[in-house]
Amino acid sequence: MDARHLERRLVWTIILDYYTILKEGFVVPIVKVDMDYKKMVEYGDILVVETELIENPAAKLCFEYRIYKKSDRELVLSAKTIQVFLDKAGNLQLTTPIFFEKWKQKNGIK
Repeated sequence: MDARHLERRLVWTIILDYYTILKEGFVVPIVKVDMDYKKMVEYGDILVVETELIENPAAKLCFEYRIYKKSDRELVLSAKTIQVFLDKAGNLQLTTPIFFEKWKQKNGIK
């Protein structure tokens, strides 16, 4: 496992482990993506991806992303995604799953 893979895995684990979501009987497909390209990148550029879980009371995951060039921290892309909770049968969950509410409380997220 190289450092880039390890770094991505650590960030995702801190946010919320997808395997936990699956074990709880849910999937969280992306239903909306919004991207704003700021600057071109070139082959060989090393990029830094910052991901933030946005607090919200709904039964969904909202993330904001910022991608920078590592060399000068120049912002090259900002983005947002929305993911919804579906049960194993594919039914949209209108209330936040209990395990996710507990996870948010544990991590100080409203």
